Amino acid sequence: MKANLIQALAAVLAACSFAAPGHAEWREASSPHFTVLGDMSESELRERTLQLERYDATLRYLLGVRETAPVTVYVLDGLGAVQQAAGGRIRTIAGFYRADAQGANAVVPEKLNFYVEDFNPRVILFHEYAHHMLLSNTEAFMPGWAQEGLAEMFATAKLNADGSVTIGDKNDSRGSTMFGAHRWSVQRMLESDFDPPTRDEVGEKYARGWAMVHYLWMSGERRGQYLDFITELNRTVDPVASGRKVFGDLDRLERELNHYVSVHRFNLSTFSAAQIAASSDVAIRALSQGEADMLAYRLVSTLGVTQETAGPLAERARPVAARYPDNARVQTWLAEMEYDAKNYDAASAAADRALAVEPNNLFAMIYKGRVAMSRAVAAGDDAALLQDARGWFRRANRANPNHALPFVLNYDSFGAVGEMPPANAVMGLYRAAVLVPQDPLVRMRAAVALLREGQVGRARSVLAPAAFVAEGTGENNALKLIKEMETTSDPAMLLAKAAELKLDINEFTAPPEDGASADEG
Repeated sequence: MKANLIQALAAVLAACSFAAPGHAEWREASSPHFTVLGDMSESELRERTLQLERYDATLRYLLGVRETAPVTVYVLDGLGAVQQAAGGRIRTIAGFYRADAQGANAVVPEKLNFYVEDFNPRVILFHEYAHHMLLSNTEAFMPGWAQEGLAEMFATAKLNADGSVTIGDKNDSRGSTMFGAHRWSVQRMLESDFDPPTRDEVGEKYARGWAMVHYLWMSGERRGQYLDFITELNRTVDPVASGRKVFGDLDRLERELNHYVSVHRFNLSTFSAAQIAASSDVAIRALSQGEADMLAYRLVSTLGVTQETAGPLAERARPVAARYPDNARVQTWLAEMEYDAKNYDAASAAADRALAVEPNNLFAMIYKGRVAMSRAVAAGDDAALLQDARGWFRRANRANPNHALPFVLNYDSFGAVGEMPPANAVMGLYRAAVLVPQDPLVRMRAAVALLREGQVGRARSVLAPAAFVAEGTGENNALKLIKEMETTSDPAMLLAKAAELKLDINEFTAPPEDGASADEG
């Protein structure tokens, strides 16, 4: 199923009372690759964060992923809280992940009120984080079944007492699907990105995807064929034809796969502590009372709101934030909510209060710039407001040169008023695509900018990962442009097609409803 988190989160406002979350004390753990928020003891939070760092190091070792910005993980009380955070209308999810230029977030339960083998909070979080890593540092298509299959294979990683990590164990919670009588054929799996699963087939992408990638990666059979298939798929954009070329007889592969599953003997791989070299650097602090009181509102805001839900959220959060005028984080959170609700005076005032306490607060500067830019567009290209907005985006970039959002907003500030972005703004956009490879909207912007420079091959490479998505529901616009590149290499024609497909995204003129990467586990 396709996760449309912004629409799903609309139900939160009706369902959630916005009481301060938790019953004890919310804490935040910071490590090189994670910010973890949870209502738990310091020792438990530290241990969970260290486990995440070991898992992160394992995936980086296996996938060759470079350094990435930290992911924020919200550990909520249980499945009910997770489903409420997803809007309360999707009762089958156990966790979800969302990433864009503003940041990457995962929401998972602290505990479950039932027991199913290999279905626990750690497996859920590991699955979601695997998606983050699979979307990092790549310029290639990866079919949805492969993304879900690899996430399933990595999610059952065993963190051993000697510091080593073992991968490849099966996920017993998928057993009924994996060993059932009605399993996807190999051809059906290959077709699934263009002919998405029905409601009854959703589990096949996970279970059958796991079987396929495990067989190709771990069994010792058909060595190199997985990478050969991905290479051929990226060349042809035809999964079935690519499968036949690389795998040969698909019926034969299906028989091999069925035998592999039925024998029930799956190879494992163990990597030593020295090989994975995980960080043990974790700092923990208790959230302030203001942060704890605002956290429920923050959770909704950071995962996304609609035009209908933004106003009520800001209205409910405003009196809570008013109790903490000197808390920079609280005021920055409020600035985001007021901005989303188009209460620009209130958003700017909240950002000012944050800057009075923390003059280099990144997001306070971003919201000052966003407010000025939105006013400039409304005023019809007001030069003073444009200068003010871009000044704030440059200040935000100086405060954190490795955050993607100031680059993206500065680039958007030109297109929003009909100006061609200058070379430095375009270079900033390309840098943003490197910093947040998980965000397809940044990739789309970068691809259009590259087409303007006549770099068709590079544009295709940058756009590629946005073309196939794990939770896809068929061909998307990025894939349509990729296919158009198979018929022409004329940049002007491709730019016209990109315009038709509305791939030249701009926050200030046509803010997207739901463009960020999203996955539900």
